Amino acid sequence: MCTTGRGLSPAHFEPRAFATLYPSNHPSNLANLIRQVLLLIPFESHDMFRAMWYLRHLPIFFGPVQLSLDKEHEMRFRDELLGGISDWELDAALRLVILGYMLSTKSRGACLIFDAAWRQVFDIPIQALVRLEHLATQILNRDLSISEQQWEQWLAYLHTFQLPPSPQTTQQIIPVIQSAVIGQELERLLQHAQSTEHSRYREPGRHHTMPVPAVPATRRRSSALRAPVHHRLSGNLTSGHWI
Repeated sequence: MCTTGRGLSPAHFEPRAFATLYPSNHPSNLANLIRQVLLLIPFESHDMFRAMWYLRHLPIFFGPVQLSLDKEHEMRFRDELLGGISDWELDAALRLVILGYMLSTKSRGACLIFDAAWRQVFDIPIQALVRLEHLATQILNRDLSISEQQWEQWLAYLHTFQLPPSPQTTQQIIPVIQSAVIGQELERLLQHAQSTEHSRYREPGRHHTMPVPAVPATRRRSSALRAPVHHRLSGNLTSGHWI
């Protein structure tokens, strides 16, 4: 999304102004850094897809964007994300990954803890992440709720990118397995969303928010690192497909 604008709002993406060509592969050490993030963050299986949902509604495109003067929060967000960093393609991408999980965690009424382990692994100022989160919630009108229909449509959209691969070499086996695992999880969540959508009695005019699906016991992560609730909000991939 951040390199191609795919899935972003037209207000946050200017294809005619896209002048930078990005490699088809992500920066070499980005995958390892994301692995470190996942080891430090207590998350549930649907958090990754929720994180992407929030990011697609933010002005995360790395190319130039024409924002109107009334988009103060959007302009401040982009300045915070892309301004004042040297290796911004890597640094900004990593910040977006962390921000997505921050928003997904906040939508469940909790927040992430940035302890000494974070400072040892990542060279990202904690206050910069907090400012990004604050600006993101302002852009989202302080509402992190996702309706059941929006959730089902989003999972179906993501599932269209899970094409059955045909590995030819040994080097392809691990990426194929990883893709298959993601595809299976998408299918599980999508089936859950569809069954919930069709089985629930829906009163006219009533707004239904996305239910949190049950996570298999073998996939649950410890929630001991989750911080107490500080506050609640009002609501409960051309080339470069690396965000």
